[in-house]
Amino acid sequence: MLYHQLRVDLERRYDTNAARAAIGAVFILRCVVPGLVTPQLRGFMSEDVQLNDYYMRTMLLLGKVIQNVSNNVLYGDKEPDFVPLNDFITRNVEKMNVFLEAICTVPENPVYTPIEQSAKEKKDQMLNVMGIMG
Repeated sequence: MLYHQLRVDLERRYDTNAARAAIGAVFILRCVVPGLVTPQLRGFMSEDVQLNDYYMRTMLLLGKVIQNVSNNVLYGDKEPDFVPLNDFITRNVEKMNVFLEAICTVPENPVYTPIEQSAKEKKDQMLNVMGIMG
């Protein structure tokens, strides 16, 4: 629902491509990159695992490539070392568009299961989803 509403609001102000780019940026920069760069803080691996700077830098660059796929942005003179990845970006833009459309689509008959939570639990859950808390 979140991405659906975000798309609706953005498409009121901007065109579909700008809305898709913004949704891609939010999803990738808030969900994908944090999971790549700090997987132990996101529950993807044990917190005991210490990742070195090389790993962190590599995952950050991977996130940047995924972001370029999302935005359909090719590398050029500014980052010549990444130009060989332009074929990868071009081949995967449509797949990314299909994915972004899927996360923005609300099912016709969604089934919601109410969860009893205190106000503090709801706030903590929202902060966690937003990546503000560990």
